Amino acid sequence: MFFNLDKTKYSDEYIEVFHSAVKQGELNEGAWNLWYAKSQAQILKAIEDKTEPIEKLCEIDCGIFSNADFVSDKYITLIPDDKRQRLNIRPNDGIFVLTQSEAEDLLKDDPQNEVIKRTYKNSDIDNYYIDSESDVKYLLYIDDLFDQKKFLRIMKHLEKYKEILLARLDRYGEKYPWWRLHRPHEKNIYENSKIVTSRWGKQNSYALQTGNFYENSDINLYIPKDGVKESITYILGLLNSKLLNYWILYKGRGEGVSRQIRLKQIPIRRIDFNNPKEKKIHNSLVKKVEKIIELKKELAEYNKFFKGVRLTKLEGPEKLPEPNIYAITVSLPQEDKRILRTHSKVSWEPKEIKEFYLSRTGIIEEIAPLFTKKEEEPLFSIKLSSKDKKEIAINAPKEIINYLQEVLQNYTGKSWDEIKKIPLAKDLKTYQTKEKEIIQKVASLLGKIQNAQNEIDSFVYELYQITPAEQKTIEEMLKETK
Repeated sequence: MFFNLDKTKYSDEYIEVFHSAVKQGELNEGAWNLWYAKSQAQILKAIEDKTEPIEKLCEIDCGIFSNADFVSDKYITLIPDDKRQRLNIRPNDGIFVLTQSEAEDLLKDDPQNEVIKRTYKNSDIDNYYIDSESDVKYLLYIDDLFDQKKFLRIMKHLEKYKEILLARLDRYGEKYPWWRLHRPHEKNIYENSKIVTSRWGKQNSYALQTGNFYENSDINLYIPKDGVKESITYILGLLNSKLLNYWILYKGRGEGVSRQIRLKQIPIRRIDFNNPKEKKIHNSLVKKVEKIIELKKELAEYNKFFKGVRLTKLEGPEKLPEPNIYAITVSLPQEDKRILRTHSKVSWEPKEIKEFYLSRTGIIEEIAPLFTKKEEEPLFSIKLSSKDKKEIAINAPKEIINYLQEVLQNYTGKSWDEIKKIPLAKDLKTYQTKEKEIIQKVASLLGKIQNAQNEIDSFVYELYQITPAEQKTIEEMLKETK
């Protein structure tokens, strides 16, 4: 195959050839990344100047390997059919990683949480903050010191999945006890402050975990080494900056192990604490990071009032998700709330009905605001049906009917007595005032976070001595990659 080497770039369906700004003498035993242009190479060189790789400041590890977090479709077949049926074992049942309901009975064995530790998913990690409260997870931390006689419920739980756990030993040719984690690691790794990030994927969000959460194997851990004077929150601020996001975009590319190697080389600007200017920047950056963490913690409390993406993942107040009308209604003070049974503008037919359980809800074709200001308003109806073909027609202003249509999607299988307790705002103004208050608060928090991040980026550009022209290039490129 021949190429026109006078061209700086050539590609077809089989191969891609391009000019690289990286010279042969600059290649070393590490992973190579040749694809960026000369102007980008100059910026990357400026970023790396007078820095040290993050592995010099932090021990870099990953979380716990159980090799049996839950029952997979593949390995459930290892459990005999009669045992599966007798113990009601299903795919996705938790083995070492448990939901709150799965852990509830086992916690009676372990009220002090010696074995049952809080954990979270890598998708719960946002910039600066871990937002895991809406989906509580637990991990069974079982090492060689585990006392089988003390934790009988936990042993009974593991016995259910013994065939799967034994298979790990054969798969890897190892001899540890069948009930143990594959790679427990040392407890002190998890019980101290650390920076965490997802181990896989192309995007990096770094958050602070202050201890007593036990991370799983899909999460990278950065633990500051003894003697490092820089604050862990200073390092966190650098990692979440636009500058180092740009560096990772080019030099953290790739998948799997090669990417892990590159991410150990993230260039960290050390602080000369004898230099008052650098010390001031360090301390100012730390305060901004602490402020963002505080603001994100407050912001997370408003997640329930919006649908879709978590608020802590948003970069600014420009595009808020759709409000959750039901959650906002529930949050109203008692005096501003009614229920379907007591709302003056709601009625239903027949008046009396027994043994009704919702199976299907009728469709409303026209959409309108939640309530109307008109004194005389037309009534609309929505039909509720049960499996045994009973029907109830709810009559109300159209806006209330539209609200009920949305809410009733979560009431399938519920009784009529439960449906009659659905909360409603007493009127339009009451609801709108509450919704506006929530939206304004969230927008304010997001604005403050955005401003603090902009200040962090300015501090980082100054520390790394990046010129205004280079800053412009960095920010334009990051916009293009979103």
